[in-house]
Amino acid sequence: MTRVLLVTDANADYENRSIAARITGATDPRIACSGHTLPPAGAMPHVMHRLMRRERQEEFDVIHAIGPASLTAVLPVGCQPIVYSPPGDQPLRGLSRLRWVSLARRVIVAAGSEAVRRELLAAGVPADCTRVVTLAPRISSPQPLSRAQLGLSDQHKVLLAVGESHRRSNHRLAAWAGVIMWFFDPNYRTLIWGRGPMGDIIRRFVADLRRPGFCIFAEDAAGHALDWPAVAALADLAIFAATKPTGLYAARVCQQLGVPVIAAPSPGALELEASNLAISDSPRARVLAQTIYHATVNGALRRQPPRPVDPDDDLSPWVRLYEDAVVGRPEQPASLTG
Repeated sequence: MTRVLLVTDANADYENRSIAARITGATDPRIACSGHTLPPAGAMPHVMHRLMRRERQEEFDVIHAIGPASLTAVLPVGCQPIVYSPPGDQPLRGLSRLRWVSLARRVIVAAGSEAVRRELLAAGVPADCTRVVTLAPRISSPQPLSRAQLGLSDQHKVLLAVGESHRRSNHRLAAWAGVIMWFFDPNYRTLIWGRGPMGDIIRRFVADLRRPGFCIFAEDAAGHALDWPAVAALADLAIFAATKPTGLYAARVCQQLGVPVIAAPSPGALELEASNLAISDSPRARVLAQTIYHATVNGALRRQPPRPVDPDDDLSPWVRLYEDAVVGRPEQPASLTG
């Protein structure tokens, strides 16, 4: 059994929060994981001291750091190899920190997609220090949420902007495509989760379009926090507008729920399942709206029943990564600086 200490940034993105929740809650006999979420202040000295004391008591085999602040926090903790998950919305944020941490510790970077790995390689991260490790969606039962709670009816055609409102998510493009569809048919509604650092900017952008009612922010309408699967389950179609690698896990959740996906052309979109997916010819709102129109009017994409969940909670890619990190630990740490 591999013993893992998993440390997560307080402001981790949806994909990394999902990874942390799945691994810490795993019943897989091959791993035993203890989780720790950093406070909003990040890697403070008292936090590092607490992690060091915990490591001495529990004797972990590998440390998994999610986010740049976590990478700093675990630097003085033990001498185990470190698995690092970069921020999903900004994979290159904290790259300089990653390089100097690798001078003292062996670090393996876990990229969430091939597109993210290519971005890391282009930034100078050695290929032998990176691995692509994905997490298959596992949706047991989304929290109950009805369209009526968000002011939607059965007649509305709901277009969902995929994921949190990060800069890379490009929800501005999704909103533009949504308002074009609203001009075609006033029953179209654009649905946005309402989370992410760009949330307020997207709200102002939607307000500037001066078409009240075409766009709904789910958490604003509900008045409380909502899980992504619960929001995604209400959509008739999902718009994956990201033109840079991000949000793949959220898009895969939509596909797991049977929601068809329209994607702007991007390296990340090519990694989605081809079934019930259409990729537009251009990352422009007009072309994206045309793709939505043709795919829905012609019936090429339809809402499908949710797929049955695999009874085996498959964390094998992560288990193999942890085991390889422990077994492959060299006497001298491998450096990302060459």
